[in-house]
Amino acid sequence: MKKIVLTGTSYSGKSALIERLSAIDYNTVPEAETQIVLAQKELLGPEETGRWILENYSDFKDRVARRQRELEVSAKNRARLVFYDRSAICYIAYCKLRGVEPPESLVRLAQETQPDTVFFIEKLKIFDERRVEGRVMKKEEALKLACLIAEEYQSRGFGLLRVPEFYLDKEKNVNRRTEYILGFLKN
Repeated sequence: MKKIVLTGTSYSGKSALIERLSAIDYNTVPEAETQIVLAQKELLGPEETGRWILENYSDFKDRVARRQRELEVSAKNRARLVFYDRSAICYIAYCKLRGVEPPESLVRLAQETQPDTVFFIEKLKIFDERRVEGRVMKKEEALKLACLIAEEYQSRGFGLLRVPEFYLDKEKNVNRRTEYILGFLKN
């Protein structure tokens, strides 16, 4: 299996790309962190979930690591090419952003599940916080996270294939970014 990771800052359109790739019959793996957050929101509600995450960040990232491992195992034999919305390496950068030591489960997962190719999805010109969806990262924090993610991959020897924003129109941009990624992989 070839593992292709889509990463970058929050609000860059990674999830829209994953959805498009899935719609055109590529195997995809969703972001593990989002799944954990949604499950916590059902248990605690949106405000309490945010508070719980900040107060229990290491435990939160341990849960993310365990969910990511489950997703990795389920995808391992599905196809020869699988696209991932983030990886364990991204979540280590999140820990650095928050000033928290990454849990051992996350560190181990990052060592054991290496990507073959990493596409760094550049931020969109229009930064949308999407608070309705529970995404509350401010622009400055998102840009800092993008730098930390890039540094984390590069420190592990991965080159980042940058995917720019081609159009302000979301649909046109997702289509062009998808073509760009698939075109690169064909070469």
